[in-house]
Amino acid sequence: MRINSPPIKPKLIRPCRAQNVTLSVYYETLCPYCADFVANHLVKLFEKRFFSIVNLRLVPWGNAVLQTDGIFVSQLENQYAAETARLNPQHKFVPWVLVNDQPLQEDFKNFVTYVCNAYKGKQVPQACHSLPLMNNSSKKATSGYPVCYANSRKN
Repeated sequence: MRINSPPIKPKLIRPCRAQNVTLSVYYETLCPYCADFVANHLVKLFEKRFFSIVNLRLVPWGNAVLQTDGIFVSQLENQYAAETARLNPQHKFVPWVLVNDQPLQEDFKNFVTYVCNAYKGKQVPQACHSLPLMNNSSKKATSGYPVCYANSRKN
């Protein structure tokens, strides 16, 4: 017996919009602080519909170190390693968060405010209107957040 069902149409993924803000997160999969950031903070993109103005990039390399023989398990790992090595300035810890290629450094948990301030499009999410505005001279939050430091076995 053959069942005729309508063909499944693939869900089209919206292309990146030029006016959207690029949010890049460099992380290490075994760092508990990265897991906390993704599960408890990055989720704000979806809870308050910020995802409509963000091109999210997750780069799972972070503090990983290349072996002296330079062998990788996959080309994807090679790509992430090269991208992480080209960061300027170099990352000091993970999670290392950038908004439009500008590192937030110790203020990474305030990424939503940076995203809203960087967005130049016309349809600003309602949640952006309730956030404090920042400028370059504003004082950044002090780092009280635990992170996994680069080039360190103790975290």
